[in-house]
Amino acid sequence: MLRLVSSLSSSTNRRMRLPSTLSLSDFTPSQIAALIHQKRSAAGKSGMRVACILAGSRSWCHELVVDVISKLNGRCLLLSDHDWTIPDLPNLKANQPSVVLGTEVDCLVIDCMEGLDPDLIGAASGTVVGGGVMIFLRPAWANHRTGPKLARRLTTDEKAIARVGQRYTTRFWTRLAACSNALVWDEMMGEVAELNLPDLSEQSWSNECPSEIKPARTPDQASAIEKIVKALDGRKNRPLVLSSDRGRGKTAALGLAVAQSIQTRRKTGVVISPTRRSINPLVQQILDQCDGSKVEENTLCFGDSVLTLLTPAECAKSLPKADFAIVDEAAALPVEILKSVLECYNRTVFSTTEHGYEGTGRGFSIRFTEHLDANRPNWRKCELRQPIRWSEHDPLETALLDALGLSRSQTKTHTKTSMSTDFKCVRLDPLDKTFDTRIDAIFKLLIDAHYRTTPMDLARLYDSPETHIWTLELAGQLIGVVVMSAEGGLSPELASDITRGRRRLRGHLVPQTLANHCGFEHAPLDTFWRIVRIAIDAPHRRRGAGRYLLNRVAAAAHASGIDYLGTSFGVTAELVEFWSTCGFEPVRLGTNRGRSSGLFSMICVKAITAKSESNWHRDAIERFNAGLPSMLIGPLHSLEASVVLALLRRIKIKPELTPYEWSEIEAFGRGERVYEAVYDLLHKFAFLVIESTCRPDETPSARGRVWVEAVLKGKQPRFDVSHRGARSRSELVDTLISDTKFILKLQ
Repeated sequence: MLRLVSSLSSSTNRRMRLPSTLSLSDFTPSQIAALIHQKRSAAGKSGMRVACILAGSRSWCHELVVDVISKLNGRCLLLSDHDWTIPDLPNLKANQPSVVLGTEVDCLVIDCMEGLDPDLIGAASGTVVGGGVMIFLRPAWANHRTGPKLARRLTTDEKAIARVGQRYTTRFWTRLAACSNALVWDEMMGEVAELNLPDLSEQSWSNECPSEIKPARTPDQASAIEKIVKALDGRKNRPLVLSSDRGRGKTAALGLAVAQSIQTRRKTGVVISPTRRSINPLVQQILDQCDGSKVEENTLCFGDSVLTLLTPAECAKSLPKADFAIVDEAAALPVEILKSVLECYNRTVFSTTEHGYEGTGRGFSIRFTEHLDANRPNWRKCELRQPIRWSEHDPLETALLDALGLSRSQTKTHTKTSMSTDFKCVRLDPLDKTFDTRIDAIFKLLIDAHYRTTPMDLARLYDSPETHIWTLELAGQLIGVVVMSAEGGLSPELASDITRGRRRLRGHLVPQTLANHCGFEHAPLDTFWRIVRIAIDAPHRRRGAGRYLLNRVAAAAHASGIDYLGTSFGVTAELVEFWSTCGFEPVRLGTNRGRSSGLFSMICVKAITAKSESNWHRDAIERFNAGLPSMLIGPLHSLEASVVLALLRRIKIKPELTPYEWSEIEAFGRGERVYEAVYDLLHKFAFLVIESTCRPDETPSARGRVWVEAVLKGKQPRFDVSHRGARSRSELVDTLISDTKFILKLQ
């Protein structure tokens, strides 16, 4: 075996080896392939997987992979945008990470010649079964360059590609190569890092499930199926939260449980998932277990039982009546949608992958479980721990999660009090010697605070030249972070082309949207710092930490001559209130719900050093405020009432009513006018109702939702929403009359 000095950094803790008298030419590709298979066989006995990194030219890698595949009996797959034309190796394009979800392979080859695709690696690595091998193809090992493919995704300016950093790429390869189950072979250097498999000879592993638990694959999965069936068939209002890391068979368990449930009696159900592709394993299990079941568009039928398959955008518009609801990958959905599902259905199951293929979402487990504790105290939790596709002792899984930044967060000791005078706000310096350590802590904070954080987000934190990071510390402890992206400052010619739809740039989200969708051609001329993410550690939320951090960022923007701060987010009432208190003004609300989030997207801006000759900012605010009421009976008719109330209380619309109009409203309050006859006047009066003082026994949102749905949105008063106890159209109208009397007494 060729022995060369390892080029890995000392942090990898790998054994150093001395050069051999042998030359690289003594090892043919066929012999190297045989070595890979020998190591793979040794790992496979314990259900472990092997990573093989081949570093060299395309021709050398091609010859070596051909030999590896020729000696492998199993399912193989290549992910690459380049046509390698390797026999018996199907080639899928690498531009859609989700395309591989739900599949299982024995050998996975990933083309990294043009640079890493962290999200693709995160998604695809979970498809390799125990005893399988992941082969990474990359340029020479001596130079961990970012590569053009990744570099283009880390900057919005082609001219700035040269300024893209190399730190994330170096981090990934050195951490992966440090795994005991990783082999690195370089075309010119030979073996750089050898496999050093842990001794698991006493651990027996088999991918075959015991006959007594079939169709489940593991006892862990069998127990989960039993609990899911109990949640679907048992007592009402006892939600089940099913959680696991990836590769535990969570989605398949849902399908097996549903199949078992609908075979016992007729049922209707709703299954909600971020994408249709992600629930294919669930659907396939039902089709396999229920003879005669079939899928037509978004409906699965078995006898008289019907399952409706919905995306978040579809379920945000309306939730059909059903006996139960299942939300798969709940961490990828906003908490507001999960709350709606919980209210609409008596029997619910929420499943989530906390450390998953493309990212992680502990924001779900933190925020939604708090809501369950308050509103469904009898909810139950089930966690799947036993992997199905590989051994739970597989070192490669740990190494991959570490390299991608998806390792589990450690339990932290939180400071209980926070005063703004004790805060320390610092812009992270890329040249800081502690940069790597601080980035890990920042990324874990983002994971805890947001419902979806992906490995690509970590790459941007490391190397994007347009990304700036501010941290907030208290007593030396990281409690907050803001991630910013520089946008705008474009030429007049480019701004004109964007406004007219002739050009579309990568990045520059806020100024491009304002120009192209709203016609504000001057917006791209100004400079923006867009807030991509803001995260505050849970114990310090709602104590002014976020507002303090944004104020410090605004001061830094002013000092740097930046014109505006901007942000774009899926709108909820809570976020409207937060950004408003921080001085941000809404300037645009999208008219289509996000496909995966199910929320309308809002853009808010805060003027810092706005150019006096630019009037677009004032015009944008005025147009938004004046146009919102009209939009509620048009494109925004499905906007959540809580969001409408939060926006209207900020705008504070005060319509003028003539004496005659007041007299007609008074007549309605006395029951002398029917609802339809004075609807136009009640539409004006509704804004006064929303801002008025409440009765002692009610909240503003309780009254406001009725007026938003029945009056401002132009919906006929029928009872399809359970507000304040009304059970019919007449009761709902009586509620409007009662509110009118109460408000008139206050005038």
